[in-house]
Amino acid sequence: MRYSDFKIVETKLREAEAQVFVIGDSHAKAMGGSNNLAANGARLSAIAQQAQRVPNGSVVYMTGGHNDVAGGSQPQVIASQVKRIIDSLLEKDCDIVYILFPEGTSNPNQENMEPTRRAIRTAGVPIGQDLEGCSLQQDGIHCGLSSYSGIVNDNASVTRSDSNAEADGLEAGPPYPQEDREAVRALQTKLEELGYSVGSTGIDGKYGPRTSRAVSAYKTDFNVTNSDRGRSISAEEITAMQSAEKKDEPTSTGNEAGGSARYDLPPLSDRTDVQGAVGEVLDFIGRYEAQGYYDKRNGGSRDPAILDMTINEVLRYQNNRRSWPRSASTAIGRYQYTQGTLRWVTGLMGVDRNTQKFDRDFQDELCTYDMRNRCKLDDWLAGRIESDEFVNELAQVWASIPNSSNRSQYRGIAGNRRGIDFSNAVAQLDRIQTGIV
Repeated sequence: MRYSDFKIVETKLREAEAQVFVIGDSHAKAMGGSNNLAANGARLSAIAQQAQRVPNGSVVYMTGGHNDVAGGSQPQVIASQVKRIIDSLLEKDCDIVYILFPEGTSNPNQENMEPTRRAIRTAGVPIGQDLEGCSLQQDGIHCGLSSYSGIVNDNASVTRSDSNAEADGLEAGPPYPQEDREAVRALQTKLEELGYSVGSTGIDGKYGPRTSRAVSAYKTDFNVTNSDRGRSISAEEITAMQSAEKKDEPTSTGNEAGGSARYDLPPLSDRTDVQGAVGEVLDFIGRYEAQGYYDKRNGGSRDPAILDMTINEVLRYQNNRRSWPRSASTAIGRYQYTQGTLRWVTGLMGVDRNTQKFDRDFQDELCTYDMRNRCKLDDWLAGRIESDEFVNELAQVWASIPNSSNRSQYRGIAGNRRGIDFSNAVAQLDRIQTGIV
């Protein structure tokens, strides 16, 4: 699914009878829509309040961050705030389409516009459309009105040509447009015929993590370019697949027993020094996030029962976080994953949330995967980046770890604050890194 194909999204939303809301700043205001809560000049603190007014289960088009750049906030702080708002909406079971503001030419603090756009992209924010490249108005800040029209159209009857999948190929979701279901089912059927399991969900017409792993295995065996680990397949590649013959020993997808390819990343070295370093970094994060306790809940209380819950049970459990003493968020476990982030990262991992327990081993695997995927753990282990850069990467994910300004990037949100000085954090990680041969 291409997030920029908004007409597909709108069709999907109407079929699901979800309400469509628009939140954000002047860019969002210009998009229109019957439930437009956006306000000209809104900064992220105001947009967070707009998000609170959105009902559960809604579809949300969002802009934000542009005015915070103009106001002098730092790129990584802005990216973290955007991600936090999106997480709060995910906790309400909303579908979010974030529209990224253009760099422009005449903004206050213009030099920070592109770094902030880049920080938002690398923070795990689902970019629905990037307004960069639009025809700017004379103010050098906003796009022409025609660039905003059509992004949100919650009343029009919109359809999509069935030929688009054939012409453009397929891309992984979510979301999973109804119009692509037949084409995805055909793809999944052919993958199964060639010996590439699409997992326990079967031929369901959804191009998700399991199908991505099957596509990736196919591309590996047939020497097809695979720069995105199977998350897309072109029309030409689909056509070529039809004449492919099954290999004697097809590459495993990791789906064969409902698995998750552990977890679609190259395996870490099994060398004792590397594994030991990873363990020490896990201890480092867990120490400041939850005093090392795997059963810790936001607010400081503990509940050992969560260690025997499946991921889906934990996600439901987090709905009741207001009953936790002193709780200000849904963060849970040794690494304090909020509900939205836990759902997002386990989705990336492709784990079966109905069977996978939130036990100690999985919490460690979850954090390790997240560090590798978002924080450049592999680069740090290999000595390609220094510890100060690694700490800054960790700070984008975990509130207790400070960035180079010696402040938590989530300071002021749900009571978050740093748990250690930046210089001390760098020193601890330097010590761990020097132990890697």
